[in-house]
Amino acid sequence: MNNTENNFHTLIMRHHENEEQIRESRKALEALEEERRRIERKIREEIMLASKCYSPIVIINKKDLLTKEVKDAVYDAIKDLNKGGEKLKKSYFGVKSYEGWQSQRSDHEYGYGPKHGAVWFRIEILPEYRKRDLSPGEIGAGIKRLGDYLENITKTTETA
Repeated sequence: MNNTENNFHTLIMRHHENEEQIRESRKALEALEEERRRIERKIREEIMLASKCYSPIVIINKKDLLTKEVKDAVYDAIKDLNKGGEKLKKSYFGVKSYEGWQSQRSDHEYGYGPKHGAVWFRIEILPEYRKRDLSPGEIGAGIKRLGDYLENITKTTETA
């Protein structure tokens, strides 16, 4: 075999290798595209499920105030719901006032409260949801309620 034939043979081999790499890349791309479609379907299903579920969350704000402690309680409730709501099943997330302090975080087990001061803001899970696992739809509905609350109270306090 002369040099030209050798170069031609090498080029043919490289061409076949490149075609094989292209086929493998296309297969990988198709698998990724299928995974993206599956994830999108799951997200759509979760959104539809959340829109059909009742929120297990109750928010009580006797003063219509938005303080750092209120925001922290809302964010902590969202984090807890993302983990299944285990803390909120046992305790409410609250904010109290006491003497000169208008806003102190004060979380307590259900049925209990602070020794001093009064809770004026609380986030809790309804009793019927506390003894069982929350469904993904209920979790989504609870998170949506908390997000909507934060958005609405922010608008209300900005205009006041």
